[in-house]
Amino acid sequence: MRRRRPLIINDFRSHALYDAEFDRRTSVESRAVMAVPLTSRGRVIGVVRLVNRQPGDSFSPGDQSLVTLLMEPAAIALENAILFKKMERLSVTDDLTGLHNVRYLNGFLYREIKRSRRYNLPVSVIFLDLDGFKTVNDRFGHLAGSQTLTEVGQVLRGTVREIDMVARYGGDEFVIILPQTGHRGAYVIAERIRNQIAESSYLGDMGLDLRLTASLGVASFPDKGRTRDELIHQADAAMYRVKESGKNGVLVAS
Repeated sequence: MRRRRPLIINDFRSHALYDAEFDRRTSVESRAVMAVPLTSRGRVIGVVRLVNRQPGDSFSPGDQSLVTLLMEPAAIALENAILFKKMERLSVTDDLTGLHNVRYLNGFLYREIKRSRRYNLPVSVIFLDLDGFKTVNDRFGHLAGSQTLTEVGQVLRGTVREIDMVARYGGDEFVIILPQTGHRGAYVIAERIRNQIAESSYLGDMGLDLRLTASLGVASFPDKGRTRDELIHQADAAMYRVKESGKNGVLVAS
């Protein structure tokens, strides 16, 4: 790959590049090996490795020419697929925090509600807003504010379950979707999130020890909303009631 050229080693087991671990993991006895770089638009994006042409046979320059010819369009197709997946991922990812964005959130919650209707399961929404976040930007600058949001995102991902989905809704607002979870379970998880945010320290890389709190509202399907928009609205409204009553709390939609 470094030299950007094919390589044939027909007595591989006696070569310095031989790796017995590869043979052990694949249950293949590597005798002859040919490696061909995958080159797309002048850039090497990987290597295809062929092992053991036929029992007792060696790879030839003709084999190398054939595989190189076959791999030219394959490398371009592979890079296009990689780029497509990357763009697809970026289209549903928040640039700042690496969390999901609103586009992904809407589709995820729509599918979860549809599944919940079909199987008579609950699904809950937590709407989270950081308390007094504007003062972070005012005191330390927007760079510190952006870093704080990124660190909060990491706290959220580390606190929820694997089946849960975390999205940045906008600004310093986040939404967590809890599949197969009613309002009682959602309240427990929301309290855990609130505590974790309050107990964490932020901007340590900048030599600071910033502390934050958050206000959270909870709404569950089907009791507090039967559509995506209704659930988000009810959770958002519950969060605002927390703000009005002193912040740093959790409230289930009434």
